[in-house]
Formats: sequence, C-alpha cells, structure tokens
Amino acid sequence: MLSVQSLRIMFYPFFAVTLLAACSESEAPPPGQNPQEILAVSAGEAPVGQLNETVVPNHYRIELTIDPRQDAFSGQTEIDVTFNEPRDRLWLHGKNLQVSEVWLSTDSSDRIEATYEQKLDSGVALVTFATPVEAGEATLHFRYSAPFNTSSNALFKVVRGEDSYAATQFEAIAARQVFPGFDDPGSKVPFDLALVTAEGDVAITTTPERTYKKLDNGMIRRTFETTRPLPTYLLAFAVGPYDLVDYGLIPPNEIRDRPVALRGLTARGLGGRIDYALENTEALLTVLEEYFGTPYPYRKLDLIAVPESFGGAMENVGAITYDEYLILMDEESSIDQRRAYAAVHAHEMAHMWFGNLVTPDWWTDIWLNESFATWMMYKAADAYWPEGEFSRSTQKGALGAMQNDSLAAAREIREPITHNDNIAAAFDGITYQKGGGVLAMLERFVGEEGFQKGIQLHMERFADGNANADGFIASVAEGSGVAEIDAAFKSFISQPGVPLVSVEVNCEEGQKPSLDITQSRYAPLGSSIDPTASEWLIPLCVSYNVEGGRSSTCAMLRESTQTIQLDTDICPTQLLPNADGAGYYRFTMNETWIDGLVERASSLSAAEALVLADSLDASFRAGNIAASSWVPGMAMLLNHPDWDVAESAMNKLENITNILEFEELNSILPSLRNIVMPRYLGLANASDEGSKILHQRMQRFLVVVAMDPELRAPLAEQAAARIGLNGEPDPAAVSVNEMETTFTVGVQDLGEPFFDLLLAQGLASEDPGFRNAVFGALARVEDPLLVAKLQAVVLAGKFRGSELVRVLNRQMAREASREMTYNWLVENDEAIIALIPEGFRSGTVPSMGGFFCNAAMADDWDAFVTSHAEKLPGYERDLAQATESIRLCAALKQAQGSELIVALDAYR
Repeated sequence: MLSVQSLRIMFYPFFAVTLLAACSESEAPPPGQNPQEILAVSAGEAPVGQLNETVVPNHYRIELTIDPRQDAFSGQTEIDVTFNEPRDRLWLHGKNLQVSEVWLSTDSSDRIEATYEQKLDSGVALVTFATPVEAGEATLHFRYSAPFNTSSNALFKVVRGEDSYAATQFEAIAARQVFPGFDDPGSKVPFDLALVTAEGDVAITTTPERTYKKLDNGMIRRTFETTRPLPTYLLAFAVGPYDLVDYGLIPPNEIRDRPVALRGLTARGLGGRIDYALENTEALLTVLEEYFGTPYPYRKLDLIAVPESFGGAMENVGAITYDEYLILMDEESSIDQRRAYAAVHAHEMAHMWFGNLVTPDWWTDIWLNESFATWMMYKAADAYWPEGEFSRSTQKGALGAMQNDSLAAAREIREPITHNDNIAAAFDGITYQKGGGVLAMLERFVGEEGFQKGIQLHMERFADGNANADGFIASVAEGSGVAEIDAAFKSFISQPGVPLVSVEVNCEEGQKPSLDITQSRYAPLGSSIDPTASEWLIPLCVSYNVEGGRSSTCAMLRESTQTIQLDTDICPTQLLPNADGAGYYRFTMNETWIDGLVERASSLSAAEALVLADSLDASFRAGNIAASSWVPGMAMLLNHPDWDVAESAMNKLENITNILEFEELNSILPSLRNIVMPRYLGLANASDEGSKILHQRMQRFLVVVAMDPELRAPLAEQAAARIGLNGEPDPAAVSVNEMETTFTVGVQDLGEPFFDLLLAQGLASEDPGFRNAVFGALARVEDPLLVAKLQAVVLAGKFRGSELVRVLNRQMAREASREMTYNWLVENDEAIIALIPEGFRSGTVPSMGGFFCNAAMADDWDAFVTSHAEKLPGYERDLAQATESIRLCAALKQAQGSELIVALDAYR
C-alpha cells in the first residue's frame, strides 16, 4: 500500500505533503508491557493486539448487500473455525457492526445461540456461547448491518454528481468494519464471496464472477470463485455505476502458460482515461514475472480508479485500487504523473508476490511487504521505461528517510507492534524508503544474482502462507550463499538511527594506505541522541582515485573502531567512503578530503554525488562544518551533470530556508536566484527526460522559492490565459509539466478574481492531473483574505480526501501562511479533524506541527495534539517526532542562522 500517511518522503509531486527488538520471537516485550497483552487474552481481558490461537479460522463465506445509494449495507458471514480447546466464548474482530444474529453450529449440534458485543474502539468483539463448545470443527454464523464509511476507509461510499459509488480500503484493520472475523494478517484462509447489488451496477471483488442471478426483489446476486488463501485486509469490493473497460487477456509468456484477464474501472464517463494504464500493464507485469521466476499468482487483474482522492494505492488481490491521479492519464499527461503511474503500479503488482502470495504473520513484519515493494518498484519501472529516470530512486528515497531516522524518536524498521492503535504508524518512510535502501545495500553486498535467488527461494517456501523476518533473512542467506548477511540485516532492521562513518586516511611511506574508521549514530545539533549507544554491522565500500584510475575496497565494519587497508600501494588523490552510494550510512572526513570531493564533484558518479550532498548537509546540521563550506558545496553540486544531483542540492537550499525569519529570507532571495539561474538557463533546449525534469523543478524553485520577478511576469500572463481570466480559456497557454508552477504565480500575483476562477475550475474538473495542479497552486496562497477563502472551502468539505491533507500541509509548511493556518486550526479543530480521512488522522494531524522552527511552539503543539488524543489513536510517535523536529530546527537556527545569511550574501 502507498498512502499519504505512510510516505513522509514522497517520490512524486502529487503526494508532496511534507516516508526492534531483535528478530527473535523470544525477545522480551518493551518496558511496562504485559506479555499477556500482546498475544492471548486471559479471561475477561480484550486483546489489544494479536489474537491468540485458541480459535482459528479455516474458511469464510461472505455475502454482502451493497447499494451505495443507501446509507448502510448488510451482510451474512459464515466462518469455519477450529476450537483448539473447549471454550464458552471467543474474541474476534468487528467494528461498528449492528449484529442481529450470531450462532454456532457443529457436527453434533444444530445451533448454539451466542451473543456478540464490541469491547474495544479498535474493533475487538466478544462472542459468548449459551453452552460451552468442545474442541474441534465448527461454523460461526453472523447476520448484521453497518453504515457505509464516508472517509475513504473500510467499505466507503462516494457521491459524485448524480452517482453513488462504493469501494473498499481494508489495510490495515478496516475489514472488521465490513464483516466479523479474524482481522489479523496471520489468519490466511480461502474466502467464498457473494455480492447482492442493484441491477445495472458493476460489482467486482477479488476473483472472477462465477454465477449471476436476478432475485425476486429486482436485485442481482453474484457469486465469485473461491480465493486462494488470503488475509482479510487483501479483499476488495467495488459496486456502483462504474465504467467497466474490458482490456481483454494478457497473453501467456515464457514464465506464464495461461492468460490473465485485465480490466479497468472508473467513475462514469472516465473509462477512456484508463486506457494508458491498461496498455502499459503487460510490460510491467512481465518484468516482475521474470524477476520472481514465477507467474502472476491470480486469475484476473482489475485496476480500479477510486472516485475519491484517498491518497495512494492498495494491492488488493486481483483488484488494485488507485487514486485517480495515479491511473487516469494519457501520453500527453505530465512526466511527473506518468512516472508516478509507472512506479506505483509496479509497487502494487510487486505485492502480488511479496505481501499477497507470501504474507507477514503479524504487523511487526509489514516492512517485509513495503520495503520490498518499494525497492522492487523502481527496479521494475527502470526496466520497463529506462528514459523515465528511476535508476537512483531507491537511493534517493533512502537518503530522504534519513531525515526522520536522524530523530531520537525514530523507530526501527522492524518495530514490535503490540497494540492495534500502533499499526498505522508502521506505514511510514522508515518502513518504505529506509527499508528499501537497506535491501539495496544488502543486494550489492551479496550480488544481484544471489539476492534474486534468495527472493525466489522465499516465494517457493512460503507461497500461500505467512512468513516473518527470520524466514526472509534465512531465504536470502541460503539463496545467495552469503551467511554473513544474516547479522548485517538484523543490525539494520532491529535498531533506529543513521550510522555515521568517520574516516581518517593514513598514507605512510613504505606502507599500504589504510583507513581508520569509527562508527557512531548520527545526531544533529540539539539532539538528545547518544552517538555511542548504537553499533551496526555495516557492509562498507570505499571508492578512490589512484593515478587517474578508480578503484574500490570493501569490508564488513564490525566494531566501533576498525582499520582497513586499501587495495593499492599508492595514496589516493580522492576517496569517497560510500562507493556507488549503496550504503545506508553517512560519512565524515577531515576538511581537506571533503574539500577535495566537493571541488571534483562533477567527476563523481551521480550516486556518489548524492551521498556526498547528503553527508555534507548532515555535517552542517550537526555543527561539524560551517555555512561558509556548506553553501559553496551545494552550489558546486548544483552544477553536477546529472539532474537528480542538482535537484538534491537545490532542495537542500530550499529546505534550509526554514530556519530563516521572513525578512531574512527575503534578503537572501537574490543569492538563491544567482546560484540556481545559470544551470536553469543551460537547460532551456534540453532533450533528455532527466534534463526536462530538472528544468521544470528549477523553474519552480526560481519562481516559487526565489520569487524571480522576470520569470514570474510572463507566467502570470500564461496563467490568466490558461483559465480564461480575460476571455476564453486557452489550454495551449501552459505546458502540463509547468501547470502547477504557473498557476501558483497566478494565485499569488493576480489576486482574488484569478483565485476564485481557478478554484471553481478545479472543483468542477474530473481531470486528476488538472485538479492536482490547481490545488497544489491554491495551497500556496499567501494573501490573508484569500487564505481565509481557502479555509472556508476546506470547512465546507469541497476537497476530496487527500486533497485536503495536501492543502493543510502546504499551508503549514509556508512561512507566509503558517501562523494563520495554525490559529484557524485551533479555532476549528473538531471540524478539521473530522474532515481528514480516517486512515490519515493519527499521522497527519501530529505531523503538521513539525514545520514550526520556534522551540516555544513545541510545547504548544504537544498540548494541542494531546487534547485530541481520543480522535487520534496511535498519535504518540508522530507527535514526538514533530516536536523534536521543531526543537532541532530552532537549535540549528540559533547555531548556524547568522552564518548562513553571511555565506549566502557572498552570492549576491
């Protein structure tokens, strides 16, 4: 699954709203945690986390009557179970279900009456039997109804114009709002599904339709083929007046000896917009099948464009759901939107093997799903579309995750989940991007071929079953033949933080050059982290230049201090302690060696230049280098020949402006323009995709961040022409790739008439690319009058799902609107929280405060969020990270702010 909440570090602009104990099962629980609260439930105590195995499911039969024109749906569920011991009651999951009947049948008893009562808000329910049930096989029966969710969660309804649609989002624990059951990933069994719907409505679920019958009441009853074993969270339903586009069959190939039926579902009238996604599915799927060495595991594949902006995509078996922006487009759509499609579609289809065919046995190991799919999606997208510039995306995601991982409140990749309220917090940048980066590092260590063999072995061993971290690591170690990967892997997934490798180069006459290496945990200025309290087993590779040639040396860094010899007799002229940028760690060296790297930055490979930019920035934020070194370093890296290195340096220049006051920022805008403009002008006639992307991003920087007046003036005219401010709209007036930037200028420079017209057009549009550009621009409004207008639109519920989240975050992120947004949020807290999609609230609300850079605001924000604790279950870590980020920003401002202004002034 990819969602707004789960990805703090986004890889495409649409979602730019800001991404353990040891592996042993015998490890002790966290301090203060009663072991009995983790698993089984003693008498009278509802389980707050994983259910025990006293009663286990074997098979479900579910029938749902779904008419999205109504306010509620109804259902019948039968669950074949095994009682492993005599019981007079059992715990299972059900939330907000109005259960009218519940009973149990066994071979020896026709019907044992029972009662049902929800005990916890998280959806833990107690079923109590009128008479004790003996150990053995039995069937639970439920009849019930429930309201449709209206917040992009569970089984939710969407009203668009005259039409009403229903769709599902079950991950992580929302299936319990649709049917009673064992809503844990480890409970993986077959399902038989039936849907009763209005005649004329499309109805799909996980498997192909088997029967179709018209009922006496005019409704239609459809049954579907039995599923392969699945956890509850991977089921999906969609019912309503969808356009159903039948693409036909994906033909057999060298891996798969059978065809796969492929269809697309969209809101009424939008079916033609899904052709691009359908046409490009086969190529991506083939790449994945070749990597796994096994066929796509399921009978059919439906791509569902959910008629709501729910903020991502979900890998439901055979019925993947997508935000419309990710799936409705064509060849003329923006490069950002098409890149988003390729990456996310590959991510969700990779889950069909890793996550669906093989499923974690509990949420503690959800990182196995998401880390792998994140790592795999870029590998697949790059193979499918090399010109799309995906080859370094895993590395860039990992470097981005280091910002969160630099916090004392950072979590481990494999963090034990002991409470239902904490499950959602596991879907973040640590799970996705850091996890993906660690996989890439270990793939390099064991080799691509060996790593692939390990993955294929894992799929073979656990197909249709469950696995955990130990099983995965054992598969990779055995498949690759590199047993040493076990300890290295566990050292990275079982503790938080970014390793910092400090390197001293020794070149003594008559001896081979060597490196004295010290490892510690990276800590920025103002941090409470103890750098010496962590230690990793680090696959370390260094690259260096000797007599004009490039060499590398690799070793496993096992101790806090260690010396390694280089594979040369000659002292290198240049050395970079992270060869090919593959390691998940930062580095420091003395000033002479760092300066040498910066001076020759243009000669570094893109991957190595990216880690240099990150480590240079981290050193500045830790107080180890001055602004007088940091600014020239970023300026040098900004001229690196590869687009994403230049973008990385530019982004760091933009991010550092957060430590400046509004007046200070205005004073250094000419310097920012002078640093970026020469490279921007050199891209004017670029033909390759990377240069085009950089040109677009640099235009945004110069126009939106550096406020270049000469660039803004013509864009304002283009914005007015595009929406018809003074006449008929001219769609050709603005390139789709520059639409958001151009509209931003219009919003900020053309006043209320432009704002009102753009807002009206955005709200009326069914084009997700256009809506994305419009609302991204409107969210940058700075005029207090227009900010108030935007806030009124928010409170009126005009934005769809995650569109609202994007607007709120961008208004909080910008200095010009932050205070107004905060005051409005405090005054309208209940209404705004209620508008945020249910699945996003506990992460979105606490995180918004992280944009402040005033230490006093940390306490204010803490008090505000904790006052709404009941509505934000599992908020604690996100709040801790937000308040820590505020204090760290304030510490950096105090230590480096004045020098930063002086250093930037040199570029006036």
